[in-house]
Amino acid sequence: VLLATPSGEPLFSTATPFGSLPPKVSEPGSIAEVARVRAPVVGPLTRGPLGNFGIPVRVPVESDGELRYVLSAVVRPEAILRVVSEQRVPGDWIVSVFDSNNSRIARSRDHQRFLGTPPSPSLQELMASLGARSEAVGASSTVEGTPVYTALARVSSAQWVVALGV
Repeated sequence: VLLATPSGEPLFSTATPFGSLPPKVSEPGSIAEVARVRAPVVGPLTRGPLGNFGIPVRVPVESDGELRYVLSAVVRPEAILRVVSEQRVPGDWIVSVFDSNNSRIARSRDHQRFLGTPPSPSLQELMASLGARSEAVGASSTVEGTPVYTALARVSSAQWVVALGV
């Protein structure tokens, strides 16, 4: 958990001993977005100061109508992977979750190997075809080159895309 000013200056972090300087904000863009929209924001997959991947979830802290702070919690990609794994899709199907930068947050197969990687070129094309729509279907290939029929769904609150390849 991190408490920062709206300009991104860290004030407190549970990742460091009390009284020591907190680490620099790893992904300041989503803090700036919170300051702009004054609403919660889910940032993209980012490596933190210790080199671990995380997804920042940021919320504004206001007092008397003024934005005073931005409070952040970091969600580990493994938490998203647990949700994917609980869906119990057949073994020959594949599920991937991508963030707003098209970085892979979770994958039902070889998660660690592909964490943080982009979609295959054909899946990138299909994702680009979403446009303003929230769903799409079409042919693509996995990163291993396996042809699949893919269904896409955009999670609008975070601008994530969930891809299911069959």
